[in-house]
Amino acid sequence: MATVFERMRAISATATSAADLQRAMGAFGLECDSILGPTAGQHRAVVAGRLPRPEWPDRPMIVVAVNAHTGELATFERDSGVDLVDAVTACTALPGSSPTIIINGTHYINGGVRSPENADLASGYANVVVLSPFGGRRGTLPEGQFEGLRRPPEWGMDLEGQVHACVSREAASR
Repeated sequence: MATVFERMRAISATATSAADLQRAMGAFGLECDSILGPTAGQHRAVVAGRLPRPEWPDRPMIVVAVNAHTGELATFERDSGVDLVDAVTACTALPGSSPTIIINGTHYINGGVRSPENADLASGYANVVVLSPFGGRRGTLPEGQFEGLRRPPEWGMDLEGQVHACVSREAASR
């Protein structure tokens, strides 16, 4: 994993924008598929075993991934036609650590490459639960292995910036 994080830090250091970072991380994920591809079924099985149930919940839920080919945001929900286990497996496919996940012919990587929280996608909902794996710390990630993977706040992908963007969009739509 030290080598994976070293490569991710190098990608992060050369990225000039959030979109550039996402494209480069997607390329890294695709590059690693030649080594990690055979473990895709194992990764999916682990995800399936950790979910409380394999069906989408009745309440709205968005699972976020990144298109490994383009770096673009991909969202999956109950009506997207994508199996919940596949969506969560794609959402957790960390480049260099697990293979990209193929859904309908497209390879996907971890949605945290875009943002650890993706809270900006909550616009329009009255009540929102944001799972913040890194504590919602403004512009920071935990010390140690994630060092050097920080995103500049001006990219707007820190939790505070995402919440502000949602509130601003809501106010503008009124």
